[in-house]
Amino acid sequence: MMKVIVIQEGKQIDISAFCGNVTRTDNIDSLGVELDFDYVNNNVYDSYTWFTVLRTGNTILLYDADELIFQGQIITLSRNSVSSYSVKCFDNAFYLNKNQTKIQFTNLDVKSCIEKLCQQEYLPCKVDCDIPTKVTKIYNGETIANVIDDLLKQATNDTGLKYRREYNYGSLYVNAMNNLKMIWKSKPLVSDFSYDESIDNLANRVIVISSSEKNTTVYAEAKNEASIKMYGQYTHYEQVDDKKKDDAKKIAETKLKELSKTFEKATVTLLGDNYIRSGRIIKFEQPEIGLYGEYLVEHCTHNYSGSLHTMECEVIHNDDSK
Repeated sequence: MMKVIVIQEGKQIDISAFCGNVTRTDNIDSLGVELDFDYVNNNVYDSYTWFTVLRTGNTILLYDADELIFQGQIITLSRNSVSSYSVKCFDNAFYLNKNQTKIQFTNLDVKSCIEKLCQQEYLPCKVDCDIPTKVTKIYNGETIANVIDDLLKQATNDTGLKYRREYNYGSLYVNAMNNLKMIWKSKPLVSDFSYDESIDNLANRVIVISSSEKNTTVYAEAKNEASIKMYGQYTHYEQVDDKKKDDAKKIAETKLKELSKTFEKATVTLLGDNYIRSGRIIKFEQPEIGLYGEYLVEHCTHNYSGSLHTMECEVIHNDDSK
């Protein structure tokens, strides 16, 4: 059973009875988790019942039975009528997406860069893999989240590995995707689904160029001839720092592998499991609806309605599962 708690003046107040349409959402491209719910405060017409007045900045806890599944703050309160409110909350990763920083790295590997940044910002973190890519760069006025993403992008271009970063209850966690293999043990029961295939983001020719406006040099090029023959030629230009020109061929090949495939996405509605969030892997065995093998969760919305818990997941076929 879902339970919503607000903390005010150091006291925990159970407001579950006045909450509805509770959803918890996260996306693979963002660090944080969002919690939304409707809240009824009827103290205008019901003077005999005590109601809690919610305020922006209040801490909200969400429990499923005795399991804490969200902790964050109210960011937005929208009043819809005399007694009805819509409440939007984010966990503390919200500050990583908003707070800017200034930091310099000099020939430092990405793992050490992230650890140095987190130490500077008093952010607990665990980087659970070696990321040997060396970085020499100054970040001035970038958000903390953007710095982390840029460091991991450089590592992916260098190593060909994808990396996952999550924010869990006050701590940043980073690991290589192929180390995570977090396959959901339950057999998914699909109650509703849709499936799309597109070449919208397809690129089968990658050209690596300098990021400097004064340098027009082409450092490397890679093509997927079979894809070009089937779909026609789609070109993507990847800009790199001049210091990375020696790695241009590897960068081109890595980017080509990522982009030279059709985009296949399914949206499925399943019975809820709090373990599932973006970055997890769901294994399907339902070829009759086009879902077979391992799929990476890119977006997940959990819906809590009394004792009923469902989740809507956007998933893509996990090419890194082999």
